[in-house]
Amino acid sequence: MEEKEINSFYQQGKKWIATQHGDRNMFAVQGREEEEKQITDYLLGNIENILLNGTQLILNDVFKLIDFEVIDNDILKHLVVASLCQPVSKAGMIDYLKSYFDEDIELHKIYRYLDRLHNTQQDKVQQISVEHIQKILGGRIGLVFYDVTTLYFETDYSNDLRERGFSKDGKHVQPQVVLGLLVSRDGNPLSNTKVIYISFQNGSKNIYL
Repeated sequence: MEEKEINSFYQQGKKWIATQHGDRNMFAVQGREEEEKQITDYLLGNIENILLNGTQLILNDVFKLIDFEVIDNDILKHLVVASLCQPVSKAGMIDYLKSYFDEDIELHKIYRYLDRLHNTQQDKVQQISVEHIQKILGGRIGLVFYDVTTLYFETDYSNDLRERGFSKDGKHVQPQVVLGLLVSRDGNPLSNTKVIYISFQNGSKNIYL
């Protein structure tokens, strides 16, 4: 191939590149990228705290839409949102709420509220949940499912609440409780059940409600 023909192809290539991508100087682009990186690093380096609260904003609206705000207690909202975003222990939940949502809640207040929720507000929460599901399904719940799971305790001692027995986690030597949940066809929770105690006597399983 002659030099004149090579130069012709070279010029055609340059023209095509300029048409498709623009006539850019790659060294100038690299310089701008480095400058932008320096500016970004400077800005991020001067931010004391970043709140990733997008999920909180969404779930707060869902919480309100379901009508759970009828139960006038912010701790319930924080427990629901945190449990959905980051299922951890109650102590871990305190750190999570503080780190990501800037919500400062004391651990003892959560435990006190859980007692109140169980003793006085459980039926109300379940009623709100069922009414919301009925609203979604046009006023009728045609099919429900019931399922259980086991929870074990890191202790060797049994009592009236927990007994040794079957464990889905293989923790048969540790006290267990079994929790049940009633859900709609689409998996929406309708009601929880009383704790079911399971123990083994003579190789048979006995269930106490």
